[in-house]
Amino acid sequence: MDLSIVIPVYNTEIFIRKCLDSLCSQQVDSDRYEIIVVNDGTKDNSISIVKEFVEKYSNIKLIEQENQGLSVARNTGLKASKGKFIWFFDSDDWARPNSIQSILRHIENQPDADMFVARLARVSDIDYSEKIDKIGKYIEGKTEMVGKDYLFEEGSYAPMQKFIFKRQFLINNNLFFYPGIYHEDGQYGMRAIYLCKKIVIMPEVLYNYLLRNSGSTMSSMTIKNAKDLLLIHKTLMEFGEKHVASEDFSHWRGLLSDLLSVTFFWLAFLADTPEFRCFVKENKGYYNKYIWDKLRKKHFHKHDLKSAVLITFVPFWAMKHNWV
Repeated sequence: MDLSIVIPVYNTEIFIRKCLDSLCSQQVDSDRYEIIVVNDGTKDNSISIVKEFVEKYSNIKLIEQENQGLSVARNTGLKASKGKFIWFFDSDDWARPNSIQSILRHIENQPDADMFVARLARVSDIDYSEKIDKIGKYIEGKTEMVGKDYLFEEGSYAPMQKFIFKRQFLINNNLFFYPGIYHEDGQYGMRAIYLCKKIVIMPEVLYNYLLRNSGSTMSSMTIKNAKDLLLIHKTLMEFGEKHVASEDFSHWRGLLSDLLSVTFFWLAFLADTPEFRCFVKENKGYYNKYIWDKLRKKHFHKHDLKSAVLITFVPFWAMKHNWV
């Protein structure tokens, strides 16, 4: 078995048929790949649709569990997988034609890779227009890289669907998703990519990533988002102290500073509850200590300096003037 595709399912009844159709219609022998669907306690009709495919295709496996969140569902699929490589897939997305063929061809050519990087098409759910991910200027023209070089040069560690990992590499390094948090891809991706000895960059666009516009990220920001991003920063600092080489640690901290940027500036404008105000006040020291790590990034840009200044001062100025 060359490839295991792990698909957590939770309330995606209107998407799951298209997702599975896209994977089952690939012109590949079924004994070369498996599809592991993890029912994470879905409450809609998703699983009855999945069972139609299980009856029709011998390489689809359904695992049932109580709702425990995306991270645990992915971990369940990883543990149950038999493929040499793992592709984490979302149940509201779909594969492009010949994507599995492309992955298998690359696996055959470079079986010693720890990870393959593919490109995504980000598809609007309004008009289905798509935007293809660009190849970063610092890795353009490269086909192979060491994980830490890719991480620091490209600065990209999410979304998880663009990466195909060697299963044994994940198991050997105890790389499982952190349970119960939002933004789990960032927490996982930075650890996994840094530890890769060999990454192969694939030029093909393999995956359609649906941008669901039920609400913008900023409008759906909650105190849990903020707390989880802070937790992720802390856990990755701990990981860095244990596993990141001393000569890489400065760049590691620089990349981590982006996790703080994602949330703290937003909080100044979204904090309309005492809980948010309390969070800002309690954590200002931590943010001010680490936000200037942006100066440590491998490729520092002017917008990083602007971001650091805004994040350092705007939230507290805003509270003083009753913006929050």
